[in-house]
Amino acid sequence: MSVAPATRYSLLSSDGAIFFQILQATRALIGEGKGTGKQDATAYWQVRVFRDQLLTYGMGQGLLHGPLGDVSVPAHEDLPWPSPMTPLTIATLNTRGCRMALRRSQVLSFLWEGGYSVIFLQETHTDPTAEDSWRLEWGDRVYFSHSTIRQGGVATLFSPNLWPEVLGVAEAVPGHLLHLPVYIGGLVVNLVNVYAPTLGPEWLQFYQQASAFLGTLDSHKCLVLGGDFNTTLKD
Repeated sequence: MSVAPATRYSLLSSDGAIFFQILQATRALIGEGKGTGKQDATAYWQVRVFRDQLLTYGMGQGLLHGPLGDVSVPAHEDLPWPSPMTPLTIATLNTRGCRMALRRSQVLSFLWEGGYSVIFLQETHTDPTAEDSWRLEWGDRVYFSHSTIRQGGVATLFSPNLWPEVLGVAEAVPGHLLHLPVYIGGLVVNLVNVYAPTLGPEWLQFYQQASAFLGTLDSHKCLVLGGDFNTTLKD
């Protein structure tokens, strides 16, 4: 494992003692995190990301000095590290309800095996009380827009191996249209997850709202629009 020893850095301030202890503990976790299971691999990768964030913070605050290049490279070749050249795979799925724990686990296991980068889910039937359970099973990279009625709800998930910078979260139409602008691969990408209602008046109102919202987005930015539109294409 290519991790620079602690002796290559100097603690420049006594106020940073706690910071340095956390950094050392993080390095120790990295040394122990070479598991082969998916949970171990995910935890190992997340600890590496946290370690690099600690180093960046320490340099910015003047707590450390030294080369960061030696510690920013991947230490485990089997883990997929995103880069500007890494293609994104995007999936969309109407879950038809994930309120029950068993159903949620089945859906998340299926998605995990698919190895998708970004996932749009519709008809999640979630409420705020369910968020912790979702994040316990998938990780922190889950963003929700809950619906006040049973039929709605959307969620956007990121692979645990993908850490874009989420620039904002907008529930343009709660439970039906979730917008996440993200910075990834040197680009700002607008991710828009859609679940259109099935009833006539609500369906029409939704498309009016969605059209107005999409018109506010910067046309020079990349747009990924996906979901369940509850409509058919006709000649």
